[in-house]
Amino acid sequence: MKPPSELEKDNPGSVAWAHKYLPDMGVKPLRVNITHCPPATTGEGFDRYAWEGRKAKAVAARFCRGEDGTLQCRSNGIGYEDYGRMRTDQHEADLRSRIVPTWAFSKTKLQTVIALALERRANLWRNPRTDLPLQQRVELAQKQLLAQEPELTAQLAYFIGVYHHAKAHDLENVLLLAFLSTEIQNLDTRIRVLRRWSALLAAICWYAWNLKWSSNRIGAELELKPCHVRRTLLCLRKIARSQGYEE
Repeated sequence: MKPPSELEKDNPGSVAWAHKYLPDMGVKPLRVNITHCPPATTGEGFDRYAWEGRKAKAVAARFCRGEDGTLQCRSNGIGYEDYGRMRTDQHEADLRSRIVPTWAFSKTKLQTVIALALERRANLWRNPRTDLPLQQRVELAQKQLLAQEPELTAQLAYFIGVYHHAKAHDLENVLLLAFLSTEIQNLDTRIRVLRRWSALLAAICWYAWNLKWSSNRIGAELELKPCHVRRTLLCLRKIARSQGYEE
């Protein structure tokens, strides 16, 4: 069996490892003030909720004693013939209920936010060219993004080859196939949006904040995933907040 010192090295996520080795690395562990509350008195508990004690079934019945002492059957009034005609619809919250940021109605501020988003996408946000006009900054960021296309295309071809090899040799590794499938979809999306990323940002802002479209409808219109649309809108809001723009 390994000594405790070696076990701590093998488990760098443990609390003992953090307190022992992080100070030597120049990192101080976070100190949290803990308030010890007195124990609650006996008998106090949580409030009863509306559906406490009910069964989570669409069709259910139970027998109980009535006021006259006779045995009665009580149900929620739903039968199996009713349940067969039911269905469940899942949908996201409509963007109409969300507040449109005020800076989205300013042409100058919106162009600035889109230019900063492009620079972050092209890894130019550390040294932004604030001395250049917005149009030149957008063109420079777009040129930097297009330079990534050969490398991304090579990565996509590699992952596709590995995926077909795994399928041809009947490798029943579900986790590997799921990982390769996700990477292929992500790379394919990145390559498709490289040439039109600036136009996509402007279109997402217009559809979401001017036409009040939902992310599902925007994704179908622009050939993007709904989660990608929502993530893009969140990033734009964060960039605007970093510039001091009011929501």
